[in-house]
Amino acid sequence: REAISSAAPPLVSLDIESYNVVLTALSRCRSEDSLGRTISIIERMEKWAKEGHEHIRPNVRSWNSVLNALSRSNDPNACQRAEEILWSLSMPDAFSFAAVLSTYQKSSEAGGAQRADEILQKMEELYENGEIESPPDVYHYTIVCAAWAKSGDKVAIPRVVQILSHMQERHRAGYPEVKPNTRTFNAVLDCLSRGKEVEKAEQLLYHMLTRYNRGDTSAAPDSFSFNSVIYAWTRSKKRGSGRRSESIMERMLEYHRDENPAVRPDARSFSHIIGYYSRSKSPDAPYRAEYLLNRMVAMFKNGYEELAPTVYSVTTVMDAYAYSKNPDAGQAAERLIKLMHILREKYGATKFVENTMVVNSAIHAWSLSGHEDACKRAEAWLDLMERKYESGAIELKPNTRTYGLVLSAWTKSTSPEKGKRALDVLHRMEKQLERGNKDVKPNEHANSLVINACAFTNGSVEEQEEAFDIALSIFNDMLESNTARPSSLTYGWFMQACSRLIKSEVSRDVHIERAIQLCCRNGLVNDFVLARFRGSASDSLYKKFLAPVLTEDLLETSMERPRIILSQLPKEWTRNHFKRNRARGESKSPWWEEGAS
Repeated sequence: REAISSAAPPLVSLDIESYNVVLTALSRCRSEDSLGRTISIIERMEKWAKEGHEHIRPNVRSWNSVLNALSRSNDPNACQRAEEILWSLSMPDAFSFAAVLSTYQKSSEAGGAQRADEILQKMEELYENGEIESPPDVYHYTIVCAAWAKSGDKVAIPRVVQILSHMQERHRAGYPEVKPNTRTFNAVLDCLSRGKEVEKAEQLLYHMLTRYNRGDTSAAPDSFSFNSVIYAWTRSKKRGSGRRSESIMERMLEYHRDENPAVRPDARSFSHIIGYYSRSKSPDAPYRAEYLLNRMVAMFKNGYEELAPTVYSVTTVMDAYAYSKNPDAGQAAERLIKLMHILREKYGATKFVENTMVVNSAIHAWSLSGHEDACKRAEAWLDLMERKYESGAIELKPNTRTYGLVLSAWTKSTSPEKGKRALDVLHRMEKQLERGNKDVKPNEHANSLVINACAFTNGSVEEQEEAFDIALSIFNDMLESNTARPSSLTYGWFMQACSRLIKSEVSRDVHIERAIQLCCRNGLVNDFVLARFRGSASDSLYKKFLAPVLTEDLLETSMERPRIILSQLPKEWTRNHFKRNRARGESKSPWWEEGAS
């Protein structure tokens, strides 16, 4: 600049186009301050225009950049600000409306879809009255359909169907830019899928296929189209939903192979269905899940890199076996881990890392399998994790769930030493914590599972006495603990331990009465505790303890132990059971399987 100015100072004049180029670039920028910078430039332009530089007054394109920046921003008032700008423009163009509609579509504002719909209708009206130059095109209608799909509103499905029909009518009436395309149909499919109108979603998908095969490439289904319907079926409660989702995937593979090679299946196509079978109660669910995983693997080996199975897809198959309580669950899990190693070493599947989540799924499968070697194999995996973690393999760091699953395996064992072995696992947890593993917490549920293992010990008199001693010791320790206070499950399982392991009725009643009194005092009585107390206490203790709530009608009944429901008990006895159990993760199905045998 110095060299040039020494000869002849250049004349530099910034016109409106110079500003608009910068504004457009900023509006497309993902930086947090892009919105503020666009508005700052607009304000400077307006200031200079008032000072006589009329040629740089912001025009529609300038304001469109602000609208675009608003649609991409996290501004909580973005919708309101965008609409104010829109209606302040003397002649907004198609992009102006599209940017405002997109702002509503991306927001989570209540009633946003309805407002976007109203703006679209207003745009039609303005065009018909000659107040704007461009009518709504396919892009505008598609944005509104997407907004309705995201809204979850009850009227969303009928409204997107109306919009789709309206678009087709306008196209036939001579508006070529309104013809629904793949994105339009996908927005409607998404809405139908979210609204669980799975039959209609499937019909619309096949309608798209028919149009494509008749030469209408603008409506060609893509991966999203098929995956939307697959997802809808996997979330449906209709009978045979798994097979219906598989049939859609088969049609997708056929479409890719014979009709449109550009549309390739992806990992979601398979993962949605595998996830469905992991939740299914069908006897063949785990086999279907593994079959789909094997198909993924086969296609991956044939060059479909996007179908590389992930750790999640493998552990989901393991879960399918586990939750079905399949006797082969543990062996299947180990087979899948071997497959992971093969794919990683021979086929470059680098995402396959044997980590804590994978091994936990394998232990989970063994714990629910009912196999005679379940405890042995669960502990073998725990040994491996502890050994490798001590050697520096952070990815195999055992956590609370790891030990909880091994404890759960022992609760289901028939070994007369199950209580002692469960106690050993609890001690291993405590050592892990002492060594600095903060992911391991010997919490209330872990301690309670040891009591459960003891409660269902079958063996000699000496073995049962030893089991009760362990249960009593754990129970007393929990009463003194600040981090593992007894829960409703603890009290219920301890009373079962008393009932099954103590032969003397007098001694048995002493321990049971103490447990139920503490449970009542802490407000943790629930249906489970009440049922265990009724099944464990002697007739005299049962009627003595519940005397305050036993009415004359109940006392006169022929039943030796009249049934009591929670609502009949003093509120002080039940005041904390729901709050406490939820806080500690004890739902109807705890975060690892309940250990109750």
